[in-house]
This record gives sequence, C-alpha cells and structure tokens, in this order.
Amino acid sequence: GFGSVVSQGLPFYTGNVNYHFEISSDASCTIRVPAWRGGLLKVFVDGQDIGNIAFSPYELTLKDLASGRHEIVLKLYGTRQNGFAQLHHIPGIYFYQSPDSWRSVGDRWTYEYQFKPMGILKSPEIY
Repeated sequence: GFGSVVSQGLPFYTGNVNYHFEISSDASCTIRVPAWRGGLLKVFVDGQDIGNIAFSPYELTLKDLASGRHEIVLKLYGTRQNGFAQLHHIPGIYFYQSPDSWRSVGDRWTYEYQFKPMGILKSPEIY
C-alpha cells in the first residue's frame, strides 16, 4: 500500500523502491502521483519503460494501450537524505550541506533521528 505513516522498517534505506499495481484500460489513461518524495518516478507498463514523472503536475499519459489489464510499476529513485544527512538536527535549521551543517550543540541537537519522508505518500490517481 501507499502512505507516509506506515513504517517499512528501513529507516536508513536510500535505494530505489518499486510499486506494483494493475489497471484496466480501453485506449489510454493518465497516471498522476500527487504526493511523493524521492529523486524521480519512472513508469513501466507491462515491463516497458514509458517515461518519467518528475515535475508538476506529476502525471504521465499512457497512450495507445491495448484493451485489457496492464501491470504498472512506478519505480521511485531514492535519495541519500536518510542515510547521510544531518539526522540529529532539529528540523528546519539547516537548508544546506557543508562541513559546519553536521555540527550542532544545545537545542539544535536531538538524540532522536529526524528522518525525511521518502516514497509515494498518497495513492496514485488513474483517470
């Protein structure tokens, strides 16, 4: 399933994730992924690379589909944020990465890891 509140038990994972589902189509349709965090979404239909979703409005039209069921794979390319970033800083303090951005003291430091959401955060829309 999709959702940002579901822990998958991989807090430091920085790799890619494939989301699989099926659709039924007559000719063409559009896949819209309104909320996701990662580097890129690549769309595969029945194993064939169809294109990318990277910029607003975060959608891709699938043209000339044969009638029937199709397997869709959305490959989310991960980022290195939860593996190598400043995970002990209070959120919102640093907007850059440099040697000094890993140093903190006092109220800027927390022992609790400050992970960023990664993945598809809301179910894709098919229309």
